[in-house]
Amino acid sequence: MLHAIHKDLELARSNQQNLISFHFPPSDDYKIFSSYKPMDQVGGDLITYDLLPNGDLDILFGDVTGHGIAAAMVSLMAIITFKTMNKGFLTPSECMYWIHNTLSPMINTHFISGIYLRYNPSDKILSYSMAGHHPMILIRGEELIKLGTKGFCLMMFPQLLTENRELNLMSGDRLFLFSDGMFEVPDQNENYLGEIEFFEIIKNHLSFNGPNFLSKIQSKVLEHSNNKIADDMTMLLVEIS
Repeated sequence: MLHAIHKDLELARSNQQNLISFHFPPSDDYKIFSSYKPMDQVGGDLITYDLLPNGDLDILFGDVTGHGIAAAMVSLMAIITFKTMNKGFLTPSECMYWIHNTLSPMINTHFISGIYLRYNPSDKILSYSMAGHHPMILIRGEELIKLGTKGFCLMMFPQLLTENRELNLMSGDRLFLFSDGMFEVPDQNENYLGEIEFFEIIKNHLSFNGPNFLSKIQSKVLEHSNNKIADDMTMLLVEIS
């Protein structure tokens, strides 16, 4: 029986990794890197993307409440909804509404905090909407700029409240997205790392780029927790060429 359960978990893990994006479309306008370290064999964090016919890049980054198989199922449902919806005439905020309205009738035990990005590389315009997620970070030179919008988590309430914002990006800008598992990390005395210390870690590693940047951040967080994972640890880095 235990062997069968373990086999099912491995299958679920494999299926989830097939739907979570670790490789992104090659482009002269941007480079994208991701890091995903689940707490259990399967996790509830999600990263997925879609390249629209007009050249815009849409990214959905989210964190499902809870852990394990149940959270992973909700994560997969959100990814499938994102992949199959017609985004062409919808803003990021409206896309959030679509996901919320599609999943709400089927899910009443979990919420999703999420970020929806749309990047227009020809004009370097970023459009974004957030649903109950902590701010993402715009790294511009040595400056860290918090970017966020108001909004409740997906499926938390019947009516979703989100807003849409736009920002002109510049060559050399970096967008850094991360789940709360990156800073809600306790040490052996239950002292949590916290956002302030996590921001210091980011500042101390700005000289690194791409996967090296993500690897250094993760290593410092795990150093605080003595390599114990308290929650799914997920990061996404978008570098503007």
